[in-house]
Amino acid sequence: MTPAVLLIAGLVTLYIGAEALIRGGTGLALSMNIRPILIGLTVVAFGTSLPELTVALLSTVKETQRLAFGNIIGSNICNILLIFGVMAVIRPIRIEEDNLRKDIPAVLGSCGLLWILATDGFLNDLDGIILLLAFMLFLIYLWKDRKTRFAHSIEPTPKHNRVLYLLIMPVGLALLIFGGWACVRGGTGIAEMLGVPQYIIGLTIIAIGTSLPELAIGVVASIKGHSDIPIGNALGSNIFNALGIVGVAAVIKPISINIEMLHFSLPVMLATSAAFLPLAKSGKKLTRLEGAGFLIAYSIYLAALYVSR
Repeated sequence: MTPAVLLIAGLVTLYIGAEALIRGGTGLALSMNIRPILIGLTVVAFGTSLPELTVALLSTVKETQRLAFGNIIGSNICNILLIFGVMAVIRPIRIEEDNLRKDIPAVLGSCGLLWILATDGFLNDLDGIILLLAFMLFLIYLWKDRKTRFAHSIEPTPKHNRVLYLLIMPVGLALLIFGGWACVRGGTGIAEMLGVPQYIIGLTIIAIGTSLPELAIGVVASIKGHSDIPIGNALGSNIFNALGIVGVAAVIKPISINIEMLHFSLPVMLATSAAFLPLAKSGKKLTRLEGAGFLIAYSIYLAALYVSR
């Protein structure tokens, strides 16, 4: 199997595995009368970043951390510039007050913390612990601030389906493990074939691939005029990526960050988060023109990566 086919198969398997694990975990929790808010803050929120987490963990084991770190940074950039750009072009995005006052600043803060810790070109276990502590504080804040978050989107589930959910979850986990392995193997293979650094593959192909589910949800939601859910998912995913996933990966094995990542991609990630806030405040929406600007900016970023390699 060629690296490209292996990578595509891995991305598809990651998506299916994440969906299975989320559905199984949510259904099992509901059948056990666990409060919906707990499910939202754990299974659903965790599930949106399962592909990135799986790639990060398997990359750490295989000592290809730069591919994993590139995937995380690339996903965060993609979530704002590509996903929000496409959504806004389809239909102007109305920004909720909670997104303006809490979610967007939280994304900016989490990306800023990651950038500060990475300025020495190295993320060690202490840096990882700091990121994980910040992530725990964010979850505690979220719990206290919005006790009804996610609850509206989850319906009660009959208890007789519990066995089915117990069967679905390990299948989803197995698919995630295989998908993550295939992505890492295919991504490193493509990097070797093209003669490009692994982090470039992580920043581009794998980052876009792991963000495709969020992009698909965003497109459908924009067409239907319901953009609040994908906005919340994308912003939450960025926080989870920057704090939770990088934190876990750094604790397991220190991450070495190359010059390009340190002086280009990390600042771009921070700049996209910072640029989103004033745009959102201007009328509390992203217009089609601003969405097109996001897409142009993302195209320029990808072109700059290609030239800089």
